[in-house]
Amino acid sequence: MAFSLAPLQSPEGPEPPYHSPEVPKALSGVSFRVELSTSTSSLRCLDLTLYLLKPDTILIMPAYVYILTNRHRTVLYTGVTVALGTRMAQHRAKTAAAFTAQYNVDRLVYAEPFEELQAARAYEARLKRWRRAWKEALIEERNPHWRDLSGELAE
Repeated sequence: MAFSLAPLQSPEGPEPPYHSPEVPKALSGVSFRVELSTSTSSLRCLDLTLYLLKPDTILIMPAYVYILTNRHRTVLYTGVTVALGTRMAQHRAKTAAAFTAQYNVDRLVYAEPFEELQAARAYEARLKRWRRAWKEALIEERNPHWRDLSGELAE
């Protein structure tokens, strides 16, 4: 996964990009461009929270649309979250949704990151209208063996 954080504009002039998920406190009050990219060969998720410690605090959190299944692949569940690792822990503990608890749906087989929650929600709504065969093709395109990807989530 590539992560870069660079100020868009600085009072002192251009600054080099910062390559750390930790935001230096000296950068508070500066506008940022955040770029996230993932490899198609493996899933890497970053639960990013960027706080600028000023009265007008800015919070940036990427959102994820994800698909879960059960051990026998008989059920597919589509969801959206801003904290994929936390959400997976909730599904495994059977505290997230009654549907996933009832059908033992706790294997992450697909996840797509989005920069904005609104875009992720729109994509989730579209996916929920898809036929099962289309969802299976989407999963197999990225995860042909239907491996549980939750072990690959970045901590």
